Amino acid sequence: MRSSRRRRGGGRCALRPSRVLLALLGLGLLGLLHLANSVTLGGAAAAEVGAAGGEAAEVAQLRGKVAQLASELTALKVSADAQSTAKLLELQAVSTRRTSAQATLSAVQAQASSLLDAVAPLAAGQQGGAPAAAAAGSSRQLALLQPQLAALQAKVTAELAVVRNRAAAPAAPTAPAAPAAGGGAVAHVPAGSCKFEPDTDMSGSPGEVVGGMVTKEACCARCFSAASLDRRACAASVHWDGVCYLQRGGAVRVPKPGRWACVPVFGPSTLPVGGGGVVVAGAQALQTTAAVAAAAAAAAAAAAAAPAGAAASASGGATAILVICYNRPDYLQRMLTRMLAQHPVSRGSVAAGAPTAGWAIVVSQDGTDARVAAVVHKFAAHVAAKFPELPVVHIQHQQRQGGNGYEKLASHFGWAFGQIFGGALKSGAGTAALKFGRVITLEDDLLVAPDFFSYFHAVAPLLDQDRTLLAASAYNDNGQRQFVADPEAVYRTNCFPGLGWMMNAAAWAELGPKWPGGYWDDWLREPAQTKGRAFLRPEVGRTKTYGRVGVSQAQFFDQYLDTIKLNDAPVDFSKKDLSYLTQAKYDAQFDAAVAAARAVTLAELKAGGGAPGSVRLQYDQLRNTAESYMHLASSLGLMADIKADVPRTAYHGVVTFRYNGRLVYLAPAHK
Repeated sequence: MRSSRRRRGGGRCALRPSRVLLALLGLGLLGLLHLANSVTLGGAAAAEVGAAGGEAAEVAQLRGKVAQLASELTALKVSADAQSTAKLLELQAVSTRRTSAQATLSAVQAQASSLLDAVAPLAAGQQGGAPAAAAAGSSRQLALLQPQLAALQAKVTAELAVVRNRAAAPAAPTAPAAPAAGGGAVAHVPAGSCKFEPDTDMSGSPGEVVGGMVTKEACCARCFSAASLDRRACAASVHWDGVCYLQRGGAVRVPKPGRWACVPVFGPSTLPVGGGGVVVAGAQALQTTAAVAAAAAAAAAAAAAAPAGAAASASGGATAILVICYNRPDYLQRMLTRMLAQHPVSRGSVAAGAPTAGWAIVVSQDGTDARVAAVVHKFAAHVAAKFPELPVVHIQHQQRQGGNGYEKLASHFGWAFGQIFGGALKSGAGTAALKFGRVITLEDDLLVAPDFFSYFHAVAPLLDQDRTLLAASAYNDNGQRQFVADPEAVYRTNCFPGLGWMMNAAAWAELGPKWPGGYWDDWLREPAQTKGRAFLRPEVGRTKTYGRVGVSQAQFFDQYLDTIKLNDAPVDFSKKDLSYLTQAKYDAQFDAAVAAARAVTLAELKAGGGAPGSVRLQYDQLRNTAESYMHLASSLGLMADIKADVPRTAYHGVVTFRYNGRLVYLAPAHK
């Protein structure tokens, strides 16, 4: 088997001559094919080398262009740096000019305040009862002050014109901007100077409110005008529902359709977010200073021309209207609307019985309730558009942590009084601190009567001059309709009424250092604070509360507070002689009237009849027993509670009210 296989294998390997020839021919063909391939490949390589050379040329060309662009960019950067440097120098120059102007303004403000301080006592010296020689001396001194006041007004007017021109002068080609309603012409906006950004929440410190239906371009223009004078004056403007808000602090962007923010290109303000205050920026700051000078001149002229016996209305300085609020936006809206309607600036001095100048409104908010802040902003915008001469300032108190509602209230009240009298408030960026000699405190649940301002304007000189008075109130605790009749009557009382009251700076200087941590109104009624001093209050109330919801949880509301009569028969107190309220005159007249009143029993009083004229109902003690004060007061429907051993509204223990049209003295037995 094996030999057979080997034989067949040896036969197959043997080559024939024809097959050898064919093999040689195949090898030749393979060689020719290889040669052809080599030639083809060589051509392709040559082609690739040529293409590479073309690309290299293009790359070199591109490199040349890049180098050229780099050179141009370098030149542009140099030019931009130069322009930026020039702009910076320009801004620095503006800042330098502003600093110089501000120094001048500060000096003018100090001079105005000094002159105003000099005018007040001189005016007071001409009040009735002053010796003729003293009155003549005051007139001579006032006459000497007149040229200084006139020069001061001229100086402020000139400085105001200069700064206005600086604010309006364009730093680059400008585009016209629409005027802001109620605010006069607005400075033009340099091209590219403002950047509009949608959706902002106005969380920064509030700034000037430019009222009226202005465009967002005009809003931006006002911001740029303010910021060009002082970079801190406006970080951004917010345009919302046609109202322009200039912000001092930065704003956090949140989705709010319809709101636009405009930010000056030279960067946001460095002022920290917080604090507050409606900022009157730029030239308006000078207008405030001019108003101070004008007020000083007017006060001097009025005092010099006032006849003997006229009240010194300038005594004590300006009066702030302080509105205390927390978390009741609807209450606050109602209160502010009604108060503004009765404000002298709305009604005119003749109708209001008080001068239109002054009476700045300060709204103090406890905490950060956004709804309350929105009400204040809207109110400020309305006032700025309609009454640009009336300052509105919004301040915010960081609410006390812990404690009950009465303790939180005490903390807020004390802080707010410190702001009013501490010189911390300003009417605008770069302006001097506001100086207040008095404050009228209102809460967000009070309505004021049409003659509210006339009343306080008339009692203010009494409060300043009679050291036996601690404060004056517009409220009567027993002012229900059935107990009042005479809208002209004003009384002294030993029980602090509150609910719309005036205090002067001298009283705060005494009370402030020992202000309590809670229940401040009861504290103010204590002998340690009153020191025998009294308060003023009207027979018919000039304030009325609608505060069913609040810290007191409607205590006494339905039984007493809701039925209080708010005066609806306005009295022009400027035409009334209130000198009878000074202690020396009042005590003698009051004691005589009580002694002369006919004595009656409770049954006789309720039955009516008898001889006409006032009557006296006597009580024996201040405890809840038969014929005691609390028993009699409860029987008649009066407030029966007693504060610091003093019945509400009582003066020297006597409570005065009307009953069935008759004047009644509810008096202790020894009277």
